[in-house]
Amino acid sequence: MRTFIIIFVSLTLVLALKVTTLPNFYFTIGNSPLGPFKVVKGNGLVPVALVPYQVVAGSSGSCVYGWWKDLLGSEQANEAGITGKGVKVLIIDSGVDEKTIENFFGRKVDWYYNASYEAYKSFCTSPDAKFITYNNITFCIISEDTLGWRKIYYAVPLNSTTDIFGHGTAVASMILSIAPNVTLYVAKVGIAVIVTDQNGKVLQVDYAVDPVSLSLALYKATLGPDGKPNTSDDPDLVNMSLGSVTAVEHPFVIDLLGDALEYYLIKMPIDMASSRMIFIAAAGNDAENIPATPAIYPDVWAISAVRYDNGNFEPAFYTNRGLGIDFAGIGSGVYLPVPNYSSIAKLIQDPCAKEGNGYVMLRLDGTSFAAPMVTGIAALYLQLGISKSSLRSEMSKYVIDVPPTGKDIYTGYGIPKAPPSTLIASSSSSSGISGVWLLAIFLGVFRRRTQNSS
Repeated sequence: MRTFIIIFVSLTLVLALKVTTLPNFYFTIGNSPLGPFKVVKGNGLVPVALVPYQVVAGSSGSCVYGWWKDLLGSEQANEAGITGKGVKVLIIDSGVDEKTIENFFGRKVDWYYNASYEAYKSFCTSPDAKFITYNNITFCIISEDTLGWRKIYYAVPLNSTTDIFGHGTAVASMILSIAPNVTLYVAKVGIAVIVTDQNGKVLQVDYAVDPVSLSLALYKATLGPDGKPNTSDDPDLVNMSLGSVTAVEHPFVIDLLGDALEYYLIKMPIDMASSRMIFIAAAGNDAENIPATPAIYPDVWAISAVRYDNGNFEPAFYTNRGLGIDFAGIGSGVYLPVPNYSSIAKLIQDPCAKEGNGYVMLRLDGTSFAAPMVTGIAALYLQLGISKSSLRSEMSKYVIDVPPTGKDIYTGYGIPKAPPSTLIASSSSSSGISGVWLLAIFLGVFRRRTQNSS
């Protein structure tokens, strides 16, 4: 029996499964133990499952942006000059909206890689290519279905700097709330699912992860802007707020066994890059006793979510858990900006909702937002010169230990806190950076103590 593996990819948010056939696509992977091989999908021969991002409104937390910063000590670290400066962070997600980042944070994304478009570039630049425009964003239509009087278009956004769903923008905003001066890379790996009526009026827009676009991002975006490995622009940290990549056998086309295609598409590029960078992934929101893939991989940190309420931390009811959990982050009721044109802005009904300049503030739940919280904290430690090989061990020394005591299957080592003033002072002195930073640390700690005493 000849076997083809279908990759099912789901992100850590809640909508229905969509299945379609996408156009002809050939992606050659080299450097494998079996030599180069070709993944083929499309023309109705190979079904590809698209699982849309899910969204859950926050039911706890505060209607104040950054309420978590003081709990983690990141505000004090930022005041001491520890802001993630010089640390390169790659976000693999639905995209990040340029205007939201500029208007809210007063900065830019440093590099965009539109893996979704690159995966279908030859198709989108062909004479037969068709396009659709929604919210002033142009999409290349890669497949379409008819369902009664409705049309369903599967389309790739041509613009790298938009985020039609809003998920990646919220993820980036969480990282920047902790480490505002990181060098920010973004790889877009999603496909829009656009439903119209018979007159072409858009009725609904979902956003789904394409497994081959995800693989392309893991192989290509992890090389940095120059496209070369082991150079100064390689990412230091890779945030993947996505989960559950499962290989399923199907009788067709490629003679591979079991989960081989998942290995070559997803795990292999992570393994290849893990010596150069740290991968951090959401554990998943299925309340399962095992982290989702890729968080379950040995070379990936798995991050669960906790809820904070009235001074108490507890594992979130929805979070995955298990022996593979490394750390936890606050993932419930986090108040973050998303683009005002995004699906999240339209779907979430939050009493805390507040309009900004091109964005909407909303409370959100999910391990999707716990993971970038840990990514932001990790960036602070890397700025201090902590090596990647010792980063997990060093961060485990400074945690909020959520019961049960010690390392456990719910929160791993606990919720990592920002580097304390003693570590900042020690790292600054050993680096020969003393005067200004040490004074800033002292003044910051003194100010905090004065405020607390009053």
